[in-house]
Amino acid sequence: MTNPTTRAFDYRMVLYMGVNMVAMGDAEFNLEAGESKDISVSVVMPANPGVYPVYVDVWSGETLLGHYQANEVVEIAVEESHFTYDVISCWEYSAGFKILKFRCTITNQGDHRESHLVSIWKYRQDQGRASKYLEDSARYTLDPGESVDYAYPTLHSGDYGYRWCFFASDDGGGQSGDCCVYVG
Repeated sequence: MTNPTTRAFDYRMVLYMGVNMVAMGDAEFNLEAGESKDISVSVVMPANPGVYPVYVDVWSGETLLGHYQANEVVEIAVEESHFTYDVISCWEYSAGFKILKFRCTITNQGDHRESHLVSIWKYRQDQGRASKYLEDSARYTLDPGESVDYAYPTLHSGDYGYRWCFFASDDGGGQSGDCCVYVG
């Protein structure tokens, strides 16, 4: 940044990301008359995957000196999952009302720590996976070789007289097989 004037000025630079222009970092600095210097901005990166355009506003006091869009974008990608889903089971039992339970073991088969949002889906078998709806989700962070036993009980809210199926998937593309149970 260069101060092209004959006086010193205080500046503030704000970096925004995304189409909604969310402020992700800022820096305050002073430039003497004619002085140039590189300005660094500490940035909090977006948590969600996506493509983010980058914008910068430069202020001096209450005056906006310029609004700029960067030539490049920031792309946040979801890491490919190395989670596996094993020992899958589900069953139905009654306790005065119908309870369905889905259980599986989630293991990180990768060579480094991974964190993924794991979702449990439920669907009626005769309608197929296209009719799935979200039952539960939780973020798991696992070291290489580490496993977690996931058990999800749910009060059955669907139709009776059908086979209901569950499966797990994660935001990195990992997915379990289906486990189905008849609810009579």
